[in-house]
Amino acid sequence: MKSVKYPLTMTTLLSRRKDALIFYRNLARRIGVERPTIETVREMVRGALEAFPLLLDDVEQLRRESEDQIWSMLRYSWGLAHIAYVTACDLHNDLLCTECELTLGSVLNTLGEYAGANLILERATKWFITNGRSERAVRSQCELAALYANMGKLDQAEMTLVEARTHMIHGNPLLDAYYDRAEGLLHFEQSRYPEAIEAFQHAADIFEASNRIGEVADTWCRLAEASRYINPQEALRWIEKARNTLTPDKETIPLARCDYILALISEQLNQYSDSLKLVQQARNTFAHEGMAHFIALCDLLQGYIQYDCDRFDEALQAYILARGVFASRSLESHVARCDLNMAIVYYVLDRYEEALALYERVVESAVREKRTLREAICYTNMGLCHGRLGHYDQALRFHQRAYHVLLNIGSDMLAARCQENLADIYRRLGRYSEALQHCQQERNILVRYGGLPVDIAACDLYTADVHLALSNYEQAVIHLEQARAVYKQANMAVQGAICDRKLARALTRIAQADQVHELLNHARAIFVQHNLLIDAILCDVAQGEVYLNEQRVAEAAPLFKSALFTLSPGFPDEAWRAEYGLGRCALIEDDRLRALQHLLRAIEMTNRIRAVLPTERLSGNFFADHHTLYEQALALALSSDQGEAALVVVEAARAQMFLSWTAQRSWRERASSDPYLFQLLDREEQLSRRLIALRDQLRVRQIDTDKPLTRDGEDPNQEPRDGLEKLTQLSHEYEDVVEQLRVQVPLQTSSYSLTPFSVQGFRQTVQRHLPGRWACLAYYWLGDQLVIFYLDERQLISNVKQLNSYERKILDQCTNPESDFRELIYGDLASSYAHFSHLYQMLIPPQVEHLGLEDLLIIVPHAQLHALPFHALQGRNGPLVNQVTTVITPSLSALEILLREAGAKPSLEHVLTIGLSDFGNQTRSLPSARNEIEALAALFGDRLKGLRDTQATLGTLKQLGQTDELAKYDIIHFATHAVLDHLAPSQSRILLHNSSLACTDIMNLKFCARLVVLASCQGALGHRYAGDEVMGLAQAFFFAGARAVVASLWPVEDSATTELMRRFYSRLDAGCGVAQALCIAQSEMAHAGYTPYQWAPFVVIGAP
Repeated sequence: MKSVKYPLTMTTLLSRRKDALIFYRNLARRIGVERPTIETVREMVRGALEAFPLLLDDVEQLRRESEDQIWSMLRYSWGLAHIAYVTACDLHNDLLCTECELTLGSVLNTLGEYAGANLILERATKWFITNGRSERAVRSQCELAALYANMGKLDQAEMTLVEARTHMIHGNPLLDAYYDRAEGLLHFEQSRYPEAIEAFQHAADIFEASNRIGEVADTWCRLAEASRYINPQEALRWIEKARNTLTPDKETIPLARCDYILALISEQLNQYSDSLKLVQQARNTFAHEGMAHFIALCDLLQGYIQYDCDRFDEALQAYILARGVFASRSLESHVARCDLNMAIVYYVLDRYEEALALYERVVESAVREKRTLREAICYTNMGLCHGRLGHYDQALRFHQRAYHVLLNIGSDMLAARCQENLADIYRRLGRYSEALQHCQQERNILVRYGGLPVDIAACDLYTADVHLALSNYEQAVIHLEQARAVYKQANMAVQGAICDRKLARALTRIAQADQVHELLNHARAIFVQHNLLIDAILCDVAQGEVYLNEQRVAEAAPLFKSALFTLSPGFPDEAWRAEYGLGRCALIEDDRLRALQHLLRAIEMTNRIRAVLPTERLSGNFFADHHTLYEQALALALSSDQGEAALVVVEAARAQMFLSWTAQRSWRERASSDPYLFQLLDREEQLSRRLIALRDQLRVRQIDTDKPLTRDGEDPNQEPRDGLEKLTQLSHEYEDVVEQLRVQVPLQTSSYSLTPFSVQGFRQTVQRHLPGRWACLAYYWLGDQLVIFYLDERQLISNVKQLNSYERKILDQCTNPESDFRELIYGDLASSYAHFSHLYQMLIPPQVEHLGLEDLLIIVPHAQLHALPFHALQGRNGPLVNQVTTVITPSLSALEILLREAGAKPSLEHVLTIGLSDFGNQTRSLPSARNEIEALAALFGDRLKGLRDTQATLGTLKQLGQTDELAKYDIIHFATHAVLDHLAPSQSRILLHNSSLACTDIMNLKFCARLVVLASCQGALGHRYAGDEVMGLAQAFFFAGARAVVASLWPVEDSATTELMRRFYSRLDAGCGVAQALCIAQSEMAHAGYTPYQWAPFVVIGAP
C-alpha cells in the first residue's frame, strides 16, 4: 500500500518552528553550561540545522532573546548569540549576520572575553558604516569603544567615540545612553571620575525611563565604582540600588558584579573581613561561569585586602595569579595594575629597587594610556621609595607631580593623602612650618569629606613626626596615642608598631622612659614577624639612642654597629644616625679621634643627601636641620688639633648647590614635552608678569639730582604697607613655583659634590692650574666664634677668634648692605681707616704678609663676610689690594671645579657687550654706560659684538641662546642697572630695554664664557640661606656656565665704574688674568685719589 502525503498546514509549520525554537533554546543552555569552542558550536548548530532548519525571522528572534538575556542569564545569552551568528552566516544574509555579530560581540564584551569580541565588533562596525546603517553603526561603535576602554586601549576608545558622534542620529535617546555609558567607561579608565559619574548618570536615567532594567542596573554598578573614589557613601547607595533590581536566583552574574564592587568599596572603607567575604563570593560565581577575566579581577582585589591586613606574601601570590591571567590575554593595562600593586608590596618589604623598576614601567604605560589616577599612584609610591632611600629631591619631585595630577582630576581626598607625603619630605628637609601646614590641610579635607579614621590616624602620625623634630614632645605623644588607638581597633599591627617606635622616642625626651624599652621591643617583634627588616633596624637605632641617654655604651654600640651595616649601603638619612651614635659612644669613652672619624662619616652621609637637593632654599633648610652635627664635628676637630679634619667639615658645611651648578638649567626646553612642567612654567610667567606690574604700580619716582648716579635700578622711597604685603605674598608664591620647576629637573651632581674635600687634592689642583704662589683664607662662624684657616702649598693653620663687642660692631657696620651705610663707611677713608685697620688685624693672619702682587690670595668668606671687601682692608702698606691679588670663591671645592674648567688665562677671541643708558620709566638713566660700551668697542674692535639700547632685550639674548651663538663668547659684559630682590631672589634681575634678565632666565641660557662682568649694582650679593647657600645674579651666571664673574658688593657710581672698567679691560687685554687685572685697576684708582666706595665694590668670584 502506498503512503499518502498530506499537505503542510499553517498549524504544522508553526508547530515545527515552535519545536525548533525550543530545541535551539535548550541547545543554547547546553552550550552555555559546556562552553565549547566556537568550532564545536558551529558543528553542533550545523548538525542541528539539518533536523531543525531555521528561518530568518527565527534567527532574528533568537538574536533578540540573546540581547534581552545579557543582563540576567549571561551564559544562556552567550549560547543564543552563537547559534544565531552561525545560522545567519549559513543563510548568507549580510545584514542579519552583522546584527548577530554585534550581539555576540556585546555578550563576549560583558563576559570579559575581549579578544573574541574585538574582531567581531570591528567587523560589524565596518559593515554598518560601509552600508550606510548609521544607527546600528553608532550602537556598534559604542560597544566597540566600551570594549577598547575595558582592554585599556584608551586612545582607540576615544577615537571610536569621536567617529560615533559623527554618525549619531538625533532623537534616539537609547543611542545617547549607549554613547554616554561608553564615554563614562572611558572617563573612568582615565580616572576622570566626576565626568564619568555625569555620563553614567545620564545613561542610567535614559535606561530607567526606557525600562531597560538590565542596562540600568549595570550602569548603577558603574556609577558606584566611579563614585567610590570621590564619595564612598554615595557609591554604597548606587550599589544597593542596583542589587535591589536583581533577582537572586536568576541573575547570579550581575549580582556577583555587585558583590565585587561592594567588596571594592568595603576595602576602601577598611572593612576587610566583609570585603574578603564578598570578593570570595563573587569569585566563586565567576569561576562557576568560567569568566576568567573577572576571576583575575577578584584575585587582584584579594591582593589589596591581604596587603591591607599586613599579609604581604599572600598579597604577592594573589597579584601574581591575576597577572598571569591578564598577560595570557595580552591585557597590558591590567598587567600594569598587577605590577603596580606588586611594587607596593615590594616597597613595604624594603625592596625599593625592585619596586622602582616596576613603577617606572607602569607610569610609562599610564601616561601613554592617559590613566591619570594610576599615573598619580605611581608618582606617589615612587616618591615614597625615594624618600626611604634618602633621595629627597626625587621624592619631592614625584609627590608634587602626584598632587598636581590628583587635583586636576578632582580627587580631593587622594590629593589630601599626597599632602601627608609632602609633609614628610618637608619635615625631613627641615621645613617644619610647611610640613605642619600640609598636615593641617589634609586633616581639614578628611574631616570635611568624612575621611576614614585610619586616614586621619595617618595624618596624626605625620603630624607627630613634625612635632618630634620640633622637640614638641607632649604634642607628639597626643597625636601618636590617637593614631595608635585607631590602628589597634583596625587590627593594623604594622602601623601600630610604627606608632610605638615613635612614641618611645617621645617618651624618652619627656622623662617617661619606663615604657620605652617595652614599646621598642614590641615594635621590633612586629616588624620581624612581617619581614620588615629596615623598620626593625630603626628600632635598634632608637633603642641604642635610649641606651646612650642612660650612659649604657656597652649595650648601645652593638646596636649602632649592626644598624650601620644594614643601613649604610642605601639609607643615608638613617645610617648617619647610627654613625653619629657610634661617635657619641666614642666620646663617652673619651676616644676623641675615633669619635671624630664617626662624625666625619656621618657628615659625608648627610652631604650625599644635600648634594642632590636642587635649590638653595632646600639645601639650606636641610643643612639647618643637621647643623648641630657639623658644629660638634668642627669643635671636636679644632679641640683635637685636627686642622685638616676641621677644614673638611667646613667645606662640607658650605654651599653645595654651587658644586652642582651644571644641572640647573633647561626646564624651559623640557617643558615642551612635559605637561606638568609646561603648566608650572606658565604659572611662573604669569606670576612674573604680575610682579612686574605690581612693582611698577608701587614705584614712586623721586630722584635726588644732587646725589651721584648709581646702578641699583631702584628708588629709595618706601612703598605703602599694604602694597608691600601684597608684593611679599606674590613674591613667595613665585619662589614656590620656581622651586617646583627646579625640583622637576633632576640634578646631575658632579663627583666633587659627593667626595669629601681633600687638602692634598686641592693643593695638587691649584699647583697644576695656577702658575705663581698662592694662599687661601677660609672663614667660618662657629656660634659667636670666628674660625680662620690659612692654607698654602706647605702649611695649614687654623685659628679661633672670639670677637669682642667693638669688633662685632665694626664688622656689622662694614658689611651692612644698605647703600647709605656703604657710602658712609667707604666714602670717607679718613673716618673709617681705624675700622679697616682693625678688621685687617683681626681677619688677615701674618702669613699673608709674605705674599706679593704677583701672588694670589684665595678668600672663602662665610655668612656676613661675603659682603666685606677684603681688598679694601688697611694693612701697614695700605689697602690689601696694594699687596696681593685676591679672588673670592664660595668654597675651595667649587674653586677646584672652576680651575679644571677654565684655562690659566682668559681667551679674548669673542666679546659680547650688553649696554643700556636710557631706561625710560623704569628708572633713571646711566649716561656713562654708553661711554663704557664705546670704550670696550674701541679696545676689542671686530672681536666684539655689541647689543646697545633698543637691541639690548631679553628676546635677543634668548634668540642668541637658542642658536648657540651665546655659547661662543668668552667675555660677556653688562653695563646697565641691576636689582637684588630679597623678596623673590629668583627675580633678581638685570634691566634691559623694555624687559629684564632675571635669575630664572639666566639659568635657562647656556654660556661657555670665561668671564661675565656685571658693571652694575650688588651683583656679587644675593639672598642667603643656611649652609651659606646664595641665590643671586652671580650664582645664576655660574649655573649657566660662566667660569668667573666680576660683580659689585654695593650700588656703584656710574662714572667711577666706567673708569674702573676701562682700566680693568686694558690690563686684561694686555695679558693679565682676571683677578690680577682687577687688582691693578683698583690699586691705580686708589692711588689716583678715588675713595674705596668708588673703586672697592667689585670683586672677582671664581677662577682667577
